[in-house]
Amino acid sequence: MTETESGVICLKLCQYCRYHVIPVKSNEEGTGPNMLELRHLVAVYRPAFYYTVPTYANPTGVTVPRTLREQVYECCRSGGVKIIADEVYDLLYFESDNRVPSYAAIDAANARDTVFSLGSLTKILAPGLRVGWIRASEALLKPIIDSALAYSGGGMNHYVQGQLRAVISSGDLSTYVDRLRLKYKTQATAMVQALDEHFVPLGCEFQPPSGGYFVWVRLPAGVSCDDLQQACKKMDGTTVLFMPGTKFSLSSGVHSDRIRLSFVRYEEAAIQQGMSLLGSALSSLVGK
Repeated sequence: MTETESGVICLKLCQYCRYHVIPVKSNEEGTGPNMLELRHLVAVYRPAFYYTVPTYANPTGVTVPRTLREQVYECCRSGGVKIIADEVYDLLYFESDNRVPSYAAIDAANARDTVFSLGSLTKILAPGLRVGWIRASEALLKPIIDSALAYSGGGMNHYVQGQLRAVISSGDLSTYVDRLRLKYKTQATAMVQALDEHFVPLGCEFQPPSGGYFVWVRLPAGVSCDDLQQACKKMDGTTVLFMPGTKFSLSSGVHSDRIRLSFVRYEEAAIQQGMSLLGSALSSLVGK
């Protein structure tokens, strides 16, 4: 099972492995899964696992609140469903008082062997590293540790992992992530300001991010992400790219009124310029 809005890589991996993926609809508040549906799906299908990005989710940027996480956890635990919590954005909060306990922490507190929590240095240090970690109980980790891949080489990418251990042990990573939060908050603010200036007057809707990478934008009525892509292609002398909402669903045409924007790659000036150009392309479609 996974949310109806899921990351592109997750969906491609499930398709490659030929998993039967069961989508779970969001609740009315848009803060996480609809619990009535989740309980029904668990009871009927008994799925192997529930995949979720619970904090600053890709693509929506939504964080599942604590009470709802506890309900999801109990539903999956009692139904024998493992939770694969992709918690790679957890450390990228803008304000520390907004933090919510991770699924890993909830599982550890209950000692129930239910959660595989995934972390990644790709998101907080350097994209090219492709080094991460799994946090889980000893019982859940044992089959991975004893697997032929891990047993044969004693691990993966030993040299890089050794260097990263030194970075973590020295405290340099913690210092760097502190700076990264401030930088991303500044860039997110620039994007929110540009959305308020160029998109909201055209009828767009969005929730300002409180961390992570992304803003999930609803386009004006009658405008699809495909329409906006075509309008961008017609712009002279420049290229503006975004992720269309249809990339984040297994069902064709779903989220066609959405686009995902990322504020972490570019400085404020580039964000403002890009958003102005994207707003001009959108304006050509709505006639304002």
